[in-house]
Amino acid sequence: MQMDSATHFTGELGFSHELEEGVGRGWGWNVPELCVPGTDFPHISVMLTLSDIVTGILAGVATAPQVSVTVDFRVRILHAPPPGPYEMDGSILRSGRTLTVGETTFVTPDDPKPFAVSIGTFVASPRPVDVRPEAFEGGPVRRGAPTLTVPFGERAGLRMFEAGLGEVYLRPDLTNATSTIQGGVLALLGEMAAQTLATAEGGKTYVVDDLDVRYLRAARVGPARSSARLLALDDDRATVAVAIRDTGMEDRHVTHVIAQCRALDA
Repeated sequence: MQMDSATHFTGELGFSHELEEGVGRGWGWNVPELCVPGTDFPHISVMLTLSDIVTGILAGVATAPQVSVTVDFRVRILHAPPPGPYEMDGSILRSGRTLTVGETTFVTPDDPKPFAVSIGTFVASPRPVDVRPEAFEGGPVRRGAPTLTVPFGERAGLRMFEAGLGEVYLRPDLTNATSTIQGGVLALLGEMAAQTLATAEGGKTYVVDDLDVRYLRAARVGPARSSARLLALDDDRATVAVAIRDTGMEDRHVTHVIAQCRALDA
């Protein structure tokens, strides 16, 4: 399935990308709508989403004609970027017959040192119907600022019922090339489940600066629901595990997240 960038949520993030001699380049933005509510700290799940696209396109070249499926992703924010644009460079670290591993680094225009880094693993989809669309690589997307007018979580239809417990839904504008809930949307659910639980338990605002996501199986029906548990907590750091299950498929465990959080006033 080819996603329509005019209606898909990724088309509102101000994201653009291109392939250049085997390297994926991308451009994104740090704006209030893409930050954790009530803070100026960027959503780490947004960076995962953009990394997934940048390196996923490269992985898709390796797995063609089958769609490349994300197995896992880890993103670390080394320090929060200033407001405004940032750049991404994605490259393939390993590409074999069944497995591809890619890395993305994030920098701001005025600082060559990365403020974030991610690494992801991809495999070719085993389903014969999951063939990548024509003109998959495409050309560069027109660059421009985000068009979001609401916070990212609201745009993605995230509902948090209580600390650690939330849901996201399968909608056409939130799906990937296999018509299942996009990995970045599941990462957002995991991020916010961890962030809200750490904040509630710690009595201060925590944000996720290290997100490790394992995609166990596709979320094909939805809604996908989070269940978070606190593994460790102190004045500066918290560690939270989040299980995400597809409630429309007998509560199958579809995504597992380990989130490292830090207190904003630390």
